[in-house]
Amino acid sequence: MLFFSTVQVSIVISQMMITAATLKNKYAEEYYLITRIFQLTSSFIFAVLVLIFGNILFNNLDGWNDKLVIPLSLAIFSFLFQDYIRRELFSKNKTLSGLSIDIICYGSRIIALFVLTLDNNLDISKTLYIIAASSAVSFIYLLDKTILSSRPSKNTWANATTSHWKNGKWLLLNSLAYWGSSQMIMYATGFMLSTAAVGRMGATQNIVGFSSILFQAMENFVPSNAAKIYGTGSIHDLNKYLIKVAIYGGAISLIIVIIAGFFAKPLLSLVYNNYTEDSWMIWFWGLFFFLGFFTRPLTAGLRVLNDTRSIFIATMLGTLFTIVFGIILIKYFGVLGSLTSLCLVQSIILLTLFVRYKQIYTKVLIQNER
Repeated sequence: MLFFSTVQVSIVISQMMITAATLKNKYAEEYYLITRIFQLTSSFIFAVLVLIFGNILFNNLDGWNDKLVIPLSLAIFSFLFQDYIRRELFSKNKTLSGLSIDIICYGSRIIALFVLTLDNNLDISKTLYIIAASSAVSFIYLLDKTILSSRPSKNTWANATTSHWKNGKWLLLNSLAYWGSSQMIMYATGFMLSTAAVGRMGATQNIVGFSSILFQAMENFVPSNAAKIYGTGSIHDLNKYLIKVAIYGGAISLIIVIIAGFFAKPLLSLVYNNYTEDSWMIWFWGLFFFLGFFTRPLTAGLRVLNDTRSIFIATMLGTLFTIVFGIILIKYFGVLGSLTSLCLVQSIILLTLFVRYKQIYTKVLIQNER
């Protein structure tokens, strides 16, 4: 589901969060209808692909059997639409409705999983059915009369399709490139060192990793707000907003890193009752997530300025570093080399995004002054 979700976010949701924020009333509802059709179509295609090729694609996975094809297909279709609807609600500033969807979906899911666990009656198939059923509450928004009454023109359809493909293709390539940068380092660590080394890294990562919740929260409102500010104001206003996000968010991230770093051993002991000798790794993960935070406002700015290609290039440079130098660092320095590589990859991505955003910012300023 992670792969299909990545495709959905790249092609449908990311552009929707930017474009919808700049549209008014009737045009916005027409656009939302188009993106819903994009979403339902892509989710349906993914579900059908799993139905047809599921046994071929997942046959080597532990615990897989033929009976999982149908529940996995239903879970993918339902889960992806729920994720789209919550993002749509956030883009409309209907935060309470978006949170209500999350509470109902995840709350009912947790309760169902808990009950079946108590009865020792939980298996993969039932888990997938629970995900599908709990996500289905989002389908109530298909009855939105305002959107259903919209009649987008051929020109509106053409513009929406073009913009989604133009920007979405680079974000999709960026998602694939991501698996060759930071993620490749983790795979290389397991292959060159041991799975135990990856486990140690993963355990310490989780202590700081909850800061990624902040990253996810940003995706619910920063891109849309940035698009609105740029649409109604100027490049100056956009830049001020992104700087504000970077300052406040960066401060929160830094506090999280400092607390996790200074209390690393007690936290590891509390959570795992183990890995206290690896507490030094938390400082590296802290730096990794701290640098990663600042890529978020920059990517939001580049998406608003319709330059998703630069986001892909930044990640590709990180991938090239991993291939050329990351493997060497892991070979000679072990886990220390892996963590150093992760931080260097993140630094390369951040620097590239900053340079490219600055270039476009300056270009727009010059154009506006003419």
